[in-house]
Amino acid sequence: MARNTSPRHAVKQRTSHSNARRSAEDVSQRCVSKTHKIKDRQMDCSRKTAVQITDSRMDTVLHIQGSPDSPRTPLILVHAVSGLALPYFALGPLGGRPVYGISAPVYEHGSKSPMPSSLAAVAALYVSIVRRDIQPKGPYLLGGWSMGGMIAIEMARILSAEGEAVSHVVMIDSLNPELYPPFYDAREHNLLATLTYNAIARRMNAPEDLTSVSLLDEDISSSSSSNSTSRENSDGEIDSDEDEDDIMDRFYERLRQHIHQGLRMLGTYRSTVPLSQRPSLPETDVTLIKCETLGTISPLLRESRRTFAKKIHRDGRNGWPEGRFKSLSTVPFRAMHDGCFDQEFADELTGILKRILDRVG
Repeated sequence: MARNTSPRHAVKQRTSHSNARRSAEDVSQRCVSKTHKIKDRQMDCSRKTAVQITDSRMDTVLHIQGSPDSPRTPLILVHAVSGLALPYFALGPLGGRPVYGISAPVYEHGSKSPMPSSLAAVAALYVSIVRRDIQPKGPYLLGGWSMGGMIAIEMARILSAEGEAVSHVVMIDSLNPELYPPFYDAREHNLLATLTYNAIARRMNAPEDLTSVSLLDEDISSSSSSNSTSRENSDGEIDSDEDEDDIMDRFYERLRQHIHQGLRMLGTYRSTVPLSQRPSLPETDVTLIKCETLGTISPLLRESRRTFAKKIHRDGRNGWPEGRFKSLSTVPFRAMHDGCFDQEFADELTGILKRILDRVG
């Protein structure tokens, strides 16, 4: 297959990926310097700090592995609900294919980028970023974990409508957002956002949020916004006298914000996206990597939501209907959803991805 060229096909100044496996906990501690280089990817970061971002920035486009000069189509992986593409560094070598991760622009140092209001809006933004910074022309090879797979499907819809070929989409345990139940009220939304944040924080060795678990009816997004604004100057830049604790507090607030907004997108998808605008990809093959282990379901959740989680776990297609794609293949994966990139399962997931990609060519 002919090599895809681009302004950064991609990002040649970034350091190469280490062959060593990294657990999701180690990976979450990666940071990106102001010169857009990932700092010493072969270094073991201290687990005492979740993300070392002092005097640094976290790029939206991360070069995960593989040579930018490879003739193989790059694999572009979109972040999950955290907005962070860092877990993809846990993957082992994928045959020299260039792999890129997309993180939410909100994590750019000093970024005041507003969060998109829908999966389609996120996808449109990321299509523009991919075409500008990674690959201006198809064929495209997309994927993502959880919500990242849903966004990748939306990106494929946009690219296909623009006349581009999307040869394959790989979803890592992504469900069909059309089936995601709406939130009963703000308390349920805030509770699930907090439980999701805490599950991610534990893997990052970050402080958990214990204030919202008691179902306090508070507006996370507004409090997050006020906290972030108080630590930035009018230009969105970091104050020079800001210490590491302030930087970390702002990072965690942005993480909470992103999770809260991501869940809002899912909870409103069914009511806000007309049937005519839901993705249909008759020319694109899709593979669903399906987690076989059901994780712990919090007893704090409503019974209807707990029932939904069990039902979607039993569904081998995660709710994706027949006829939506050119083909939908399902590959079983031993991990539970939240642990896909844990050290215990990173090798297995790498092997699954490598076999899928070898078939794609």
